[in-house]
Amino acid sequence: MCFKSSIVIAADSWFGSTTFGVAQGFRRLGFEVVEVSQSSSFIQGRSLIARVIGRLSRPINIAIYNKEILQAVDQLNAKVFLTVKGNNIKPETLKILASRGVKTVNYYPDFRFTYESVDRSTFPLYSAFITTKSFQVEALEKLMSRDKVHFLHHGYCSDVHQPPKENSLNVADVPDVLYVGTYTTHKEKLFSELIKACPDVRFKIYGNGWSHSKCSAELINCLADRPIYAMNYAQLVSSAKINLAIHMGAADDSGWQDLVSTRSFELPACRGFMLHADNAEIRQLYDVGQEIDVFTAVDDLAQKIRFYLAHEQIRLQMVEKAYQRCVPAYSYDQRAIEIAALIEP
Repeated sequence: MCFKSSIVIAADSWFGSTTFGVAQGFRRLGFEVVEVSQSSSFIQGRSLIARVIGRLSRPINIAIYNKEILQAVDQLNAKVFLTVKGNNIKPETLKILASRGVKTVNYYPDFRFTYESVDRSTFPLYSAFITTKSFQVEALEKLMSRDKVHFLHHGYCSDVHQPPKENSLNVADVPDVLYVGTYTTHKEKLFSELIKACPDVRFKIYGNGWSHSKCSAELINCLADRPIYAMNYAQLVSSAKINLAIHMGAADDSGWQDLVSTRSFELPACRGFMLHADNAEIRQLYDVGQEIDVFTAVDDLAQKIRFYLAHEQIRLQMVEKAYQRCVPAYSYDQRAIEIAALIEP
């Protein structure tokens, strides 16, 4: 079999993740792709004993992970190495790859750099550093030469984020308003106020951390009692009347916070109606009022929820327009094309 080229991709990967989507995009471009999964080298688990063992074994696991990356590049004779975020990639690994003429790319999907597993001193060692956050560009250009820094949005995964062919959900399981995302106090406050403003709206929340929070009684009644994954996520998003796109807020002293995230692309790709936190960047991606709508404060959000629940035809027309805007232009298949253009001679 003749491949266009070979690429090794290393990061956490699961069905529907950014890594999975980018890898699939390169496969559809004709690349031979080998994935090195970080999770296979590290002890995982939320129990106390798993966390203790994971912490103690971390130096060894990092060494194993980096060795597997170098072995995969050698075995494939790959000329390109790509990581999503670059967790636990050692400087020595990047230097060895550079010495062998391998182009190295970090596609960074997070809104902050302050993670124990992220070593900012490695950033200048990459051949190309691609951030999904426009507000990071200036800081990155201070760390490395400007020609290495690129801005490229998130995307959606074509294999997962698509309208379901059949809808098997019971009507009782479909909420008026849906949010899928990790708990933060910022979101808890907003949603608590929203429930008070719209007490008759069926609101459902899926995501990590919510069940352990001290939510109000009204908000607790909105929490799903199970996680939602991949194709089930797509089906639920497509079925819900309104999907909220709300982000985490600031998480460190950088003051950085998301303007758009993966959900900004996944929701329209699933043919879900999207109400998004307002900002200039989302307005560049979609025609507000025609494809999606945006909100500022909770009063604005509540007013728009009531409007769109009462005007189904308008909502459905906007869903179709947003879908046409998003698919396939905002897919990880397209992102792979754009990344390939940066690294090909």
